[in-house]
Amino acid sequence: SRADCRAGCCGAQGCRQLFQRNVRQQPRTTGNNGTIADYEFHGSHDGVQWTELAKGTFGNIGNNPIARTVPFEQAAQNTRFVRFTALREVAGRAWASVGELSVLAGPEVKNK
Repeated sequence: SRADCRAGCCGAQGCRQLFQRNVRQQPRTTGNNGTIADYEFHGSHDGVQWTELAKGTFGNIGNNPIARTVPFEQAAQNTRFVRFTALREVAGRAWASVGELSVLAGPEVKNK
Protein backbone atom coordinates (compact mmCIF):
# COMPACT_ATOMS: atom_id res chain seq x y z
CA SER A 1 0.00 0.00 0.00
CA ARG A 2 2.71 2.45 -0.96
CA ALA A 3 2.45 5.07 -3.68
CA ASP A 4 5.49 6.95 -4.96
CA CYS A 5 5.62 10.23 -6.89
CA ARG A 6 8.81 11.83 -8.18
CA ALA A 7 9.18 15.48 -9.09
CA GLY A 8 12.34 17.05 -10.48
CA CYS A 9 13.61 20.49 -9.60
CA CYS A 10 15.51 22.99 -11.67
CA GLY A 11 18.54 21.36 -13.28
CA ALA A 12 19.19 23.58 -16.29
CA GLN A 13 22.58 25.20 -16.67
CA GLY A 14 22.57 28.84 -15.75
CA CYS A 15 19.67 28.38 -13.35
CA ARG A 16 20.29 29.54 -9.78
CA GLN A 17 20.40 26.87 -7.11
CA LEU A 18 16.97 26.23 -5.60
CA PHE A 19 16.29 24.52 -2.30
CA GLN A 20 13.26 22.32 -1.75
CA ARG A 21 11.42 23.88 1.20
CA ASN A 22 8.14 22.00 1.43
CA VAL A 23 5.48 20.02 -0.39
CA ARG A 24 1.78 20.78 -0.76
CA GLN A 25 -0.57 17.78 -1.04
CA GLN A 26 -4.19 18.14 -2.16
CA PRO A 27 -6.44 15.09 -1.69
CA ARG A 28 -8.83 14.07 -4.44
CA THR A 29 -11.85 16.37 -4.64
CA THR A 30 -14.21 13.57 -5.69
CA GLY A 31 -14.71 10.76 -3.22
CA ASN A 32 -12.46 9.69 -0.37
CA ASN A 33 -10.99 6.47 -1.74
CA GLY A 34 -7.27 6.38 -1.08
CA THR A 35 -7.01 9.54 1.05
CA ILE A 36 -3.56 9.41 2.64
CA ALA A 37 -3.29 9.63 6.43
CA ASP A 38 0.38 8.83 7.17
CA TYR A 39 3.25 9.73 4.83
CA GLU A 40 6.98 10.08 4.28
CA PHE A 41 8.92 12.37 1.95
CA HIS A 42 12.48 11.58 0.88
CA GLY A 43 14.86 13.59 -1.27
CA SER A 44 17.70 12.53 -3.56
CA HIS A 45 20.23 14.19 -5.84
CA ASP A 46 20.75 11.05 -7.96
CA GLY A 47 17.59 8.93 -7.57
CA VAL A 48 19.62 6.21 -5.80
CA GLN A 49 20.53 7.50 -2.33
CA TRP A 50 17.58 8.95 -0.37
CA THR A 51 17.38 11.13 2.75
CA GLU A 52 14.22 11.57 4.83
CA LEU A 53 12.85 15.11 4.51
CA ALA A 54 9.59 14.74 6.46
CA LYS A 55 7.36 12.11 8.04
CA GLY A 56 3.99 12.52 9.67
CA THR A 57 0.20 12.36 9.62
CA PHE A 58 -2.30 14.55 7.77
CA GLY A 59 -4.48 15.20 10.83
CA ASN A 60 -8.27 14.89 10.37
CA ILE A 61 -7.85 14.78 6.59
CA GLY A 62 -10.65 12.23 6.21
CA ASN A 63 -13.20 14.73 7.59
CA ASN A 64 -11.50 17.87 6.26
CA PRO A 65 -9.88 17.01 2.88
CA ILE A 66 -8.14 20.30 2.16
CA ALA A 67 -4.63 20.93 0.82
CA ARG A 68 -1.88 20.48 3.41
CA THR A 69 1.64 21.88 3.29
CA VAL A 70 4.42 19.73 4.72
CA PRO A 71 7.55 21.70 5.66
CA PHE A 72 10.93 20.01 5.47
CA GLU A 73 13.01 20.15 8.66
CA GLN A 74 15.73 21.88 6.68
CA ALA A 75 15.88 22.98 3.07
CA ALA A 76 16.86 20.09 0.83
CA GLN A 77 19.93 21.41 -0.96
CA ASN A 78 20.86 19.73 -4.27
CA THR A 79 17.64 17.72 -4.25
CA ARG A 80 16.67 16.67 -7.75
CA PHE A 81 14.02 14.08 -6.86
CA VAL A 82 11.34 14.01 -4.17
CA ARG A 83 9.68 10.70 -3.27
CA PHE A 84 6.28 10.69 -1.59
CA THR A 85 5.35 7.45 0.16
CA ALA A 86 1.86 6.79 1.50
CA LEU A 87 2.20 4.72 4.67
CA ARG A 88 -1.50 4.48 5.61
CA GLU A 89 -4.81 5.33 3.99
CA VAL A 90 -7.50 6.89 6.24
CA ALA A 91 -9.75 3.81 6.18
CA GLY A 92 -6.91 1.26 6.11
CA ARG A 93 -7.44 0.41 2.44
CA ALA A 94 -4.57 -1.01 0.37
CA TRP A 95 -4.30 1.90 -2.08
CA ALA A 96 -3.58 5.61 -2.05
CA SER A 97 -4.48 8.60 -4.21
CA VAL A 98 -3.54 12.25 -4.53
CA GLY A 99 -5.40 15.02 -6.32
CA GLU A 100 -2.32 17.25 -6.69
CA LEU A 101 1.24 17.26 -5.36
CA SER A 102 3.42 20.39 -5.59
CA VAL A 103 7.10 20.60 -4.67
CA LEU A 104 7.76 24.17 -3.50
CA ALA A 105 11.25 25.60 -3.80
CA GLY A 106 13.01 28.89 -3.28
CA PRO A 107 16.48 30.39 -3.11
CA GLU A 108 18.69 29.73 -0.10
CA VAL A 109 17.81 31.82 2.95
CA LYS A 110 20.71 32.70 5.25
CA ASN A 111 20.04 32.94 8.99
CA LYS A 112 21.24 36.24 10.44
